[in-house]
Amino acid sequence: MQKIKSSLTDHLRNCTKEMMKELNVPGAAVAIVKDGEIVLSEGFGYRDVENKKPVTPSTLFAIGSSTKAFGTLSLSLLAQQRKFDWDEPVQTYLPTFSLHAPLISSQTTARDLASHRSGVSRHELLWYQSSFTRKEIMEKIKHLELDAPFRTSFLYNNLMYVTMSYMVEKITNQTWEQYVSEHILQPLHMENTNFSVTTSQENDNHALPYIEKDKDAVKIPLRNIDTVGAAGCINSTIEDMAKWILFHLNQGKAGEHELITPNLLQQMYEPHIPIPDDPLLSTSETALTCYGLGWFISAYRGYKVIHHGGNIDGFSALVSFIPEENIGLVILTNAGTTLLPTYLANQIYDEILELDAIDWHKKSAEDTAKFKEIMKELDKPFPQVKETSPTHELKEYTGIFEHPAYGEIEVDIQNDLLHLKWGSLHTEMKHHHYNMFTVKWDISYSEMNLLIAYEMETEGKLSQLKLNLSPMLSAKPIIFTKLDDTDTTS
Repeated sequence: MQKIKSSLTDHLRNCTKEMMKELNVPGAAVAIVKDGEIVLSEGFGYRDVENKKPVTPSTLFAIGSSTKAFGTLSLSLLAQQRKFDWDEPVQTYLPTFSLHAPLISSQTTARDLASHRSGVSRHELLWYQSSFTRKEIMEKIKHLELDAPFRTSFLYNNLMYVTMSYMVEKITNQTWEQYVSEHILQPLHMENTNFSVTTSQENDNHALPYIEKDKDAVKIPLRNIDTVGAAGCINSTIEDMAKWILFHLNQGKAGEHELITPNLLQQMYEPHIPIPDDPLLSTSETALTCYGLGWFISAYRGYKVIHHGGNIDGFSALVSFIPEENIGLVILTNAGTTLLPTYLANQIYDEILELDAIDWHKKSAEDTAKFKEIMKELDKPFPQVKETSPTHELKEYTGIFEHPAYGEIEVDIQNDLLHLKWGSLHTEMKHHHYNMFTVKWDISYSEMNLLIAYEMETEGKLSQLKLNLSPMLSAKPIIFTKLDDTDTTS
């Protein structure tokens, strides 16, 4: 294929600016790699809207779940050193690891964890806004019921990547961050990449996070997610991430130095579990087909694309490449849950591969509107039977309720109303119907509605509290058991 013409890169710059304006994205950085060369590396818009600070190629962004491939590469490097085997049971390296079913636990491998086929749902509340350590999170997994039979379904799970980070630590006697710095970032000369927003803030050239609210880009605080490690803690620049793409397109070489064998690298791109179509992720041109080891594998208009996005608290990212065409790209933004990285990537691939034109600008606007409607539908109020009352006196709903993974919920009475305390959540419980109550949790800068149902024993005692989460987080309610009858009336 011929080299990319300057007129094409000019056109892609304009496409980027137009799509950013349409989707209300404050800032973006785009790098395109072709045939071993970086043909575009440029910043657009603002890393700090309020102070009009521009995005540059060296601006730091959170890359979210695009971190996952660094996690799987770290284990593949250990496999190359014969310190680890993808097909050995996890318990070989972490004896206290267990799923809810002991027999399955003894068969569970790191390959199962990395490809999201453990059968465990996301349970994001165990790490998001929590103070648990990686070891503690790993040990809580055994208390989470499987929502699908083992190795049968794709259930995306960040907890398993937290576990993999801890596994690297136990094998190497280094933190996961130290190992990745020494064995990946340094050989690739990714000098500005880090593992914490605390470190990012030491560099003035870091992007601030924004979310869209009432059609405005609203700045939100940077959130520290260091604990999740390989699940999504990396912050980087397009300059560094272009080197990451070049490494993959160069079959595991950093320049002329082979960092990892092509065979071990190719395993990361091999399908491990099929992914059903998702109305939020799939289009007729970009069917999500499979997940490998830290990478999605998709067919885009006849081309095999290896990619992974990232979304975390006001940042959205995409890392993507087509090995057969020796093309790759990185798109980093400081806009939460925007579709821009995916749709801009499609536009770039169409232009470079000289495919029939699709108006991705128009489709991005249309599908963003659909996405918002779907999210509204998911946030609909729970069905309610009107004009009902609690069956018990308020005092009988109070107490401390415990779940072995989720910890303790305390329910007390404040100003004649039930009040719930659970970790960082302190809120009023509103009666819904019968023995059910609702609470609102402002999490990730949006409101999550939680339904709480009390279970009554035959003698009338309220002994359990069932917390109903979004089906994406857990298909089954989380059951908290009452510890005692302590008087929590205040």
